[in-house]
Amino acid sequence: MARSWRRPTAAQGGAALDLYAYAFLAGGRQRVVESAVVALTEQGVLSLSAARLRATGDLRSGHPVEEAVMAACPRSRRVQEVIDRVGRSQPVDDIARRLAGLGLLSRRRQRITRRGRRLLAAAAEAGLPAYVKVRPRCPPAPSSAGFSPLIRFPTVWAALSVDGTSPR
Repeated sequence: MARSWRRPTAAQGGAALDLYAYAFLAGGRQRVVESAVVALTEQGVLSLSAARLRATGDLRSGHPVEEAVMAACPRSRRVQEVIDRVGRSQPVDDIARRLAGLGLLSRRRQRITRRGRRLLAAAAEAGLPAYVKVRPRCPPAPSSAGFSPLIRFPTVWAALSVDGTSPR
């Protein structure tokens, strides 16, 4: 009897990867949380203003990452606090473990493998949302020094404009 030592692939795993698994492949834990924040903001469940997040409605979806984001900001909370807290949460760990089990991430350092890059490229061509593929950016904010650095986290405006240019 012969044994096969190959890892199961995403196709053999039975279920297709969801939006947040692709976000993990594209940019790690931080991209997963950023994607959840943008998705919840687009649904109108979360409001983002002045680098603070606030829950404004009831969650309709039910994805564990979205539930963790909503639980992390019952009141107004800084965006970076939410990213740090949810990035270390169990739902994001489960995504990483699942991707490593499918051979799409390395187990120790959680870096994307060649197979993971191929799957991500195929999914990007198939129509992933822009905020999953490329980290969203905000338009430059005016500063007192006369230059405009990029704001660190996306807003709803940035979700519409991935490369930072005006959508108009």
